[in-house]
Amino acid sequence: MKRAAPAGLLAAALALGACDKTATFAYFNIDVVLDRATIDDELLDLIQTCSATATTPTREEMADMRCMRHRIGNDVGVFQYTTSLTSGSVTFGVTLYNYFGPAVAEGQLGPLGIAPGGTVDMQLVVHGIPGAPRVPSGTVTPVGQDGATPDTAAPYGGVDAASDAADAAAVEAGADGAGDAAGDAGPDVAPDA
Repeated sequence: MKRAAPAGLLAAALALGACDKTATFAYFNIDVVLDRATIDDELLDLIQTCSATATTPTREEMADMRCMRHRIGNDVGVFQYTTSLTSGSVTFGVTLYNYFGPAVAEGQLGPLGIAPGGTVDMQLVVHGIPGAPRVPSGTVTPVGQDGATPDTAAPYGGVDAASDAADAAAVEAGADGAGDAAGDAGPDVAPDA
């Protein structure tokens, strides 16, 4: 059986639980968008991670915006920041990084005044960093015997004559090493006993 608390006791408990100092917070909703004039499709394709920072007079806080490569739109999303500071300002920053590490785009907003009990809705525009490193298209890694030049390539994605000869010799020798003159016609597997 449950007992209901008398109404007077509940009111007294609520009155005692209240502090003489009320906690008020300042709220910020920051909508992050891309400046497509400085972030082209190639650069957008490289972006893998996004971070947001909030800098106040007392500290700097960072958060991962959980961006996913190939799933970043022109509107990156909204992040929210709450502070219990009653005065001062906050500056927001967003940095986008490519999949191999360096920053390729960034944006900053502020300083914005902190108003306890208030909510601020703002837009932060992220711009491409001029000269930010990109993966060059068509990069070829040398694979030649001297390590400096690639082997001669055959047309239409085939292999060159030297590679054909080496492959043919390896096949003729067979995985079992027998190297029979007729070639390895069957699989190199031991029969079941």
